[in-house]
Amino acid sequence: MKKILTSFLLMVMIVGCVQQGPTEAEKPEEPPVVEQPEKPVEQEKPEETRYVKKIDENKDWVIVEKTEVLDLYSTEEEKIFRKMLSDLVSTHSDDFTNWYNTIYTPNPEITLFSINIDSKDADTVNKYIKELYESKQTEVGHQYLSYKCFFNDSILSIVVKEGSFIPGSDWKGSKFVYNFDITNGNLISNTNLIDRYSLSIDDIKDKLLDFYASKGSMVSCDKAETEEEQNYCFTEPNSIKQDNLERYVLFVENNDLYFMGFLNNPLYFGNSIKIKIS
Repeated sequence: MKKILTSFLLMVMIVGCVQQGPTEAEKPEEPPVVEQPEKPVEQEKPEETRYVKKIDENKDWVIVEKTEVLDLYSTEEEKIFRKMLSDLVSTHSDDFTNWYNTIYTPNPEITLFSINIDSKDADTVNKYIKELYESKQTEVGHQYLSYKCFFNDSILSIVVKEGSFIPGSDWKGSKFVYNFDITNGNLISNTNLIDRYSLSIDDIKDKLLDFYASKGSMVSCDKAETEEEQNYCFTEPNSIKQDNLERYVLFVENNDLYFMGFLNNPLYFGNSIKIKIS
């Protein structure tokens, strides 16, 4: 009986040791809380402009197909005219080397170019430029056809000047422009163009008046009285209206909007001058 009691007490002691948890001194230390570094905020990448498909992805937006010099000066009258041109260019080189100042080029040069955009509007423009180029190959006199193009973030502007001169007659020339939205290949109207720049027709008029006022003595051609004023005058900006806005030359260069303002200057042959609007 004594042995049985001793064995029972021993079992109770063993169970007690198993169930008893560690004392405060025996508890292991909890690991220190380490602050996790914050995840760096990923900066949003600027959205890339998605351009319209080109006809030839390996070439620029405007392709020069060919340039032809039409040497049509054979008669004595034409030779005299060529000498006159040469003298003008040498004495007023700044006026003649500035592409915008004159409605012609000193040499009878025509350039065939095409818009490298796969769209209906570009196709229509390319057909017209080709027809214009071919017509000048058969016309007499001093023929010229040239262009300047400007690639911007979403707008491709192409300013074209063309014309002709027959000795003994007058210069005939013009400048016109094509503004393409290169995200979809469509032409942009002048109305849409000034809307993109949050401008109005009144804003354009104010900019033109400021520019002409900076020229000092210049007056609008409808108010010119003296011969000097008639030779150096500008078209009245108030003639620009909503219903005739599309016939003016507005284009984008380095993402700034420009207007081709008319400047009646004998050295410019009654031509236009580029004026920054935006």
